[in-house]
Amino acid sequence: MSFQFRPRLPLSPHSPAALTRLSFPQCSVKSCITAFHVTCAFEHSLEMKTILDEGDEVKFKSYCLKHSQNRQKLGEAEYPLHRASEQSQAKSEKTSLRAQKLRELEEEFYSLVRVEDVAKELGLPTLAVDFIYNYWKLKRKSNFNKPLFPPKEDEENGLVQPKEESIHTRMRMFMHLRQDLERVRNLCYMISRREKLKLSYNKVQEQIFSLQVQLANQEIAAGNLYKFYVNCLT
Repeated sequence: MSFQFRPRLPLSPHSPAALTRLSFPQCSVKSCITAFHVTCAFEHSLEMKTILDEGDEVKFKSYCLKHSQNRQKLGEAEYPLHRASEQSQAKSEKTSLRAQKLRELEEEFYSLVRVEDVAKELGLPTLAVDFIYNYWKLKRKSNFNKPLFPPKEDEENGLVQPKEESIHTRMRMFMHLRQDLERVRNLCYMISRREKLKLSYNKVQEQIFSLQVQLANQEIAAGNLYKFYVNCLT
């Protein structure tokens, strides 16, 4: 903050005696020469701050009404971007914590099952359920805590991803499913058309064979079997 010195500064326009030699701050923007009283700066909410530079030197920064408003607008414009960045970071941290919690649950999966409750629910002997429980526990531990029956892809994504991302994932899944069904429909249409052509061809061949048999019977009845064989060979 720079100070502008003047020989005389009128404090009150109505009191000629209220003139004194004072220094007053000037706008810190290099191209601006606007000066103001400190009391006026507080009354008009001008931006005034004290900063400490790298050399441990205290510097004063002050801005006039015009540049204070510009800096406030710039801060308001940067705030949504900063807010969006914070929300994205918080969302990423939330997803990371959720995945970490799931990994911890996967490592201690056996603590989520009680043999007595399972035996009571299924109506089976506790000893048999305990054997199955220990087999399941050892088998899953040997497979790096992976489930014996892998969950479906959408169920697995629903556990790791938040609800909103899970909805978007399901929407993409339905879109791909619709495309696959459209391909299946086209394939079924082509197969049905091919089968209709084959049926038509077989009917024509059947009619040709029936006519040949009919002609053969007529030739046999007329005693010209040799002539019929010659016609068939030629």
